Amino acid sequence: MNLKNITITVLCVAFLTSCGVINTFQKDELLLKNNNLIINEKLITDEALNNLIYQKPNTRFLGVPFRLYTYNLAKNNDSLFVKWRNKKPQKRQAILSQFSNKQLDSFKQTKFKFNNWLQKTGQAPVVFDSLKVKKTIKNLQRYFHENGWFNAKATYELLEQKKQKIEVNYLVKKGKPSIINTVSTNIASPLLDSIYKIHQHKSKLKPGQQYQKNVFEQERERLTNLFRNSGVYHFAQDYIRFINDTLTDSKKIDIELEIKNRVIRNEDSIVSVPFKSYKVDAVNVITDYK
Repeated sequence: MNLKNITITVLCVAFLTSCGVINTFQKDELLLKNNNLIINEKLITDEALNNLIYQKPNTRFLGVPFRLYTYNLAKNNDSLFVKWRNKKPQKRQAILSQFSNKQLDSFKQTKFKFNNWLQKTGQAPVVFDSLKVKKTIKNLQRYFHENGWFNAKATYELLEQKKQKIEVNYLVKKGKPSIINTVSTNIASPLLDSIYKIHQHKSKLKPGQQYQKNVFEQERERLTNLFRNSGVYHFAQDYIRFINDTLTDSKKIDIELEIKNRVIRNEDSIVSVPFKSYKVDAVNVITDYK
């Protein structure tokens, strides 16, 4: 069979099965047909950004939701069997007289095995959920805020279509991103301060760089590994704090890296002391050899 014949067959199956897709819906339910992510009036197809949307429509191949049609076809077969059973009670009684209940149950299971396969292979219709739309809006706001667009605004619009279908447009206005203006330090421990300055050129935070929350997490992890690998045994990530100053200009951020002294909690007091580095004094090897 050539490609043209395959395409015609596919379209015919899609047309025949699509007629009953909405039949199983309640009157107040809508089938989610499509999502559109529009940022600064441009349609975005980037997969990473579209993954921020909580509710996805049914998957499609060549523009056709075959898995949805497969699932719905199975349900149609089930309802047709029930109608046949109720419509012909005499035939049903004849079958009951020839087979035991156990045999009839086995026959029924065989009869529906293909239907069950269709349901597992298929995909249930995605019913539009307004709560997931609102969760998506919050997710979009959080994403752009964490990546420097502090004034980004996300909204949505619903486009209802015929046959209980709906399309959702997610609209985002990003505005201008915030940029790191300066990076300063306030490190209480002289030891940590000297280690930091030696390796400062490897910092993940640099002036002129766009604000991104994950970069701060990377810098926190880098510093923790750096200090601990330098012998500062008691250092932990909790000692690192970034102070962002955006009071003068919301588009330019002054970053201050603050690391306080080590806190030691005794039974009745709390003491703050500078961090110290530790060296290996001795190595003991103990085996189970007698």
